[in-house]
Amino acid sequence: MYDVTDAASINSDYQELMAPWAYNGAAVTLFFIGFFGFFLNIFVIALMYKDVQLWTPMNIILFNLVCSDFSVSIIGNPLTLTSAISHRWLFGKSVCVAYGFFMSLLGIASITTLTVLSYERFCLISRPFTAQNRSKQGAGRAILFIWSYSFALTSPPLFGWGAYVNEAANISCSVNWESQTTNATSYIIFLFIFGLILPLAVIIYSYINIVLEMRKNSARVGRVNRAERRVTSMVALMIVAFMIAWTPYAIFALIEQFGPQELIGPGLAVLPALIAKSSICYNPIIYVGMNTQFRAAFWRVRHSNGIAGQLDSNNTNSREKDSRSTGKDVLECSLDFCHWTVRGPRVSISSVDRNAPGRSADDRSRERSGGNGTREGDRQVALRTLHNNPQLPISTVAVAESSTSDVHTSRDGSVRIVRQDSELSVIHDGKVLVIKSPIPPSDML
Repeated sequence: MYDVTDAASINSDYQELMAPWAYNGAAVTLFFIGFFGFFLNIFVIALMYKDVQLWTPMNIILFNLVCSDFSVSIIGNPLTLTSAISHRWLFGKSVCVAYGFFMSLLGIASITTLTVLSYERFCLISRPFTAQNRSKQGAGRAILFIWSYSFALTSPPLFGWGAYVNEAANISCSVNWESQTTNATSYIIFLFIFGLILPLAVIIYSYINIVLEMRKNSARVGRVNRAERRVTSMVALMIVAFMIAWTPYAIFALIEQFGPQELIGPGLAVLPALIAKSSICYNPIIYVGMNTQFRAAFWRVRHSNGIAGQLDSNNTNSREKDSRSTGKDVLECSLDFCHWTVRGPRVSISSVDRNAPGRSADDRSRERSGGNGTREGDRQVALRTLHNNPQLPISTVAVAESSTSDVHTSRDGSVRIVRQDSELSVIHDGKVLVIKSPIPPSDML
């Protein structure tokens, strides 16, 4: 448990530094932050656990950020919430120091992870052929660097350089921002330079070069890979969300250290701390909202495990009903695959399984007869992508010079996908389906 002697000695000197309603308001806010932070991050963790296709090098680094945010929700939030309800820190000096260290460690790990992601995007866009050699081992080394760097920045107070003390009306603990001794001030300067200024400099440098490289590529080839643009925008939004959450706290810390004493009261000091803690809720929303890999994985897991089975059954029945009533086939696309329901039977077109065998004539015959009550059949068709595999043979069609088009064919030639501007045409056994945007990027089919 915690140090009862420390708790008794500290609590005997405590007095309520805010009005009761302010403590209660902080407690309610912390409850919602902890609730949403826990369930949003555990959702992403469970999704990555269930779907191995998500374990790409970049997503492994993203997973590191998810684990950092999840740790805040299960380690830090309960202690702060309990203290806010009690109007004082309940757990003693030793736990206060441990809490301050771990929260600082996780915070620095988050911004360092975002810095690594920014630099990774810069390398991928500016040196795409070199970036293709990225591996899971490389992602593991990046994560090792992130935590080693974060530990180096946040461990000095454990050894006497700086200190971790109570803050935010005594409901939380962090670096001693108030002390203006040489020891405290020198550590705070060190922490700001290497924990904030340097990461921001790398992020700004990376994104300036990303923008310049994208403009150069757009001018040269007339288009920019939309998948890369979307992922780059996602990382940028994560950085903006992090900075919105942590900038008020950074300003508060600088004022506490270099401004007049007692300029910021205890009640006002709670606000930037609460805003900073809310950062654990933003990233999972951004992942799922902007990363089509996570959305595709959710639907894969949902369909394979029968999650929300009744709702899925209703949606499937609705799609089949729409297909029958309109006389059209239905195409559902995600990052890694397309499901094409041909009035009952489903054809799965996947860019992941590139070694899948071609379909035989008997298979095609069974699929054509699927509408007569036979069991729905799935098959994986290896698509050859013009951008990612230019050395592979691929069927092409004549298109207008002013349009942007790509053609993909299955190995056995039975399925052809033509992407032209904002339309996706699927040609299968003489049947043609045209679907307008939103459609998946060409290199993600």
